[in-house]
Parts: sequence; structure tokens; C-alpha cells
Amino acid sequence: MRIDFFESLNKSKLYFVLIIPFFQPLIFNSYTVFDTLFLILKIVSSLIIVSIYVTDLIHAKDIKKPVFLVFLLQIILFLSTLFNNGSISRYFSQCVPIVSVCMLTELWICNDKYTFLEYVSKLLGLFILINFLTVFFVNPILQINNTHLSMDSVFFLGEDNRFIFVMLPFIYYSFLYSEKYSRYRKIFYLMYILIFVTLLYRWSVAALVIVAALPLLYYMNQLALRVISVRLEYYVINILYLVLSLSFFLFKLQYSLLPFFNIVFQKMQTLESRFMLWDIALNHISNHPFIGEGVQSIQSLTSIFLVAHPHNTILTILFESGFLGLILIVFLFYLIEKKVSAVKNIKFKSASMAILISFLLLSIFDSLNHMYFYMLLISMFYFSMSKQGHIMKEKK
Repeated sequence: MRIDFFESLNKSKLYFVLIIPFFQPLIFNSYTVFDTLFLILKIVSSLIIVSIYVTDLIHAKDIKKPVFLVFLLQIILFLSTLFNNGSISRYFSQCVPIVSVCMLTELWICNDKYTFLEYVSKLLGLFILINFLTVFFVNPILQINNTHLSMDSVFFLGEDNRFIFVMLPFIYYSFLYSEKYSRYRKIFYLMYILIFVTLLYRWSVAALVIVAALPLLYYMNQLALRVISVRLEYYVINILYLVLSLSFFLFKLQYSLLPFFNIVFQKMQTLESRFMLWDIALNHISNHPFIGEGVQSIQSLTSIFLVAHPHNTILTILFESGFLGLILIVFLFYLIEKKVSAVKNIKFKSASMAILISFLLLSIFDSLNHMYFYMLLISMFYFSMSKQGHIMKEKK
């Protein structure tokens, strides 16, 4: 038993080392030396991860559906990118980390889910703390000294609309960890306040609204799960999300709401740009309806915006990977929702549902084809393996 424990611990340390290159803070994208170094480390880590995963797969003789679905989606994206107007370099920089991190997440959680929670939540928490310091102290100093660097280029996590992709997984993992080990709850609350203040200061509206709504979503889910079944709640949420999305795409509801958004959030230009991108994507989906146009192909259709995707997840999936990609994503969500619904622990189900709803809300105005998003989905699936919700069983 003692040998098994140390073997598990050593594997966790290896997995932690392998995952670090993929958590590259976006500030390093601006510096060629660091960016190149991280690229080399990602390639090396990917090769090691794939070799471990394939070896494990051969011995287990059991193909895990979630990671396999993600892999199939990336294959479709590769084909659509290769044969259409997409960017191959962008594809590899985006999709290789997604597949590698999904594989590693599965390996790590199946080996020791608690060290995954501990190591990943602490690393992401450190990133958020450093980012807080760059937002509140480094940038103002550079601005006072009239430095040539833009404010966004020196944020540790990149532009402020990228913060949320790190913050939501951190909130989920650190919440589960603080419920498991109660001595960390005060730290969790303090970090949540720090996240909220950061977003408020930068006025990153969508992220701010989502983070502010998380406690409400959590407690509303707890109440709902005591009244209705979790499966019924999933159906209601998915139907509402579909209705809202169709209202935007088919009936152009967003243009009617634009004055309201401008008065409340003062983001008229940002929203107008997104709505124009939606129209462009909608007008070209029919060109390649089955496998899509490929990664970053929207750039070839507009000379107005320098963008990588249509800034809406459903449109991005349909536009880049077609209806085949959409079917795979829907099936992936179905598997995860089914797995989460089987867990008896209401706190775990409420937290998982709150995060899923948050990502769905975020997906209306951004693309979720992101490494952190898929990592969270895969981890949620494997956290749900215990129907009794042992991941939440408290240890002092």
C-alpha cells in the first residue's frame, strides 16, 4: 500500500511537470525567446503525454469516450483547415494543447484526483495573483512613465477578455478542494474576491457578470435539485440556451438589445463588432456545412477585423468544423451531464452545473474551443466517476 502511494505521488509530480508548459501565461506571447521556449516544451510534453496515454490505452484496452470525442473533433478541424481557408499554424497551436491536456487530465485524475485538484488549483491561483499585481501595480507605473508597451501587453494573463478562461477552472477546482479540505475555504473566498475586483477594475463585462452570478447559480441549483431531477434541469437549461441562441441567429434579437447593452455596460463598439462577425459566419456556413471552413478561416472573409473566430461558440463550431463538429460537442456535453447527474452529492452537482451554465453564458459572446474549457469538461467527467461524490467528502 505504501509503495502504491509513492508511485501515485511520483506520477502526479510527473503529470504536473508535463502540464506546466501548456499553462503559458499570455504575457510571454509578446517575447519571442519565451514563446519559443514554451513551444519547445509543449512539443516535448505532448510527445511524452501521447506515448504514456497510448501505452496505457494498449494495456487497458478501453477507449475513453470523452477524450476520444475531443480527438475526433480536432481531426475534423484539421481536415477542414487543410482543405479550406484555415490556418494550419493556428490549428496546431490551438488543437495540439487541447488534445494533450485532455489526455493528461484523464491520466492524472484516474491516478490521483486529489493531487490534480491541489496542484492545478494552486498553480492557477498563483497565476491569478500575479495577474492581479500586473493589473493594479505594474500597468499604472508603466502608464505614468509613458512606456511604449500597451497596457494589455503586460497583463500576466494577456488581454482582459482572456482572464475568465483561467478564472472559471480555478474557481471550480479550488471550490472542490476547499470543500474537501475545509482549512482552505478562507483562501478560496479571498481569491474569489480578488478575481471579482480584478474584473471590476478592468471592466471586463461578460466575465464580471458571470463571476458575480456564480454564487447565485450555485445556490439556485441547490434549490432546484431538491425540487426537480437533475436530468430535467439539464433539459431545461439546454433548451433555454438553444432558444436564446436561435433568437440571436435567426431573429437578430441582439440588435434590439444593443441600446440596452450600451447604456448598462458601455460596450457598444465591442458588441457591434461581434454581431457583424456573427452575420459573416452565418452567411458562409452553407459553403461547407459538414466539416466547416477550418480554424481562423473567418480572417480570410473580412478585412475589417483581425480575429481568429466568430466570437460565439455555436457559430465557431458550425463555421470551423461544420455539423459533424457540432454533433460531437453535443454528444460530449451529453456524456458529461449524464455522468454528473448520477452523483448523489448535491454540492458537487450544484457546483458543476453552475460552472457549465457559466461557460454556456460565456459561449454566447466568445469561443470555447480552448484548452482550459476542455480540461474542465474532462475533469468534471472523471470527478463524477464516484456516484457517492467522494471528491467532496471533507477531510480536516
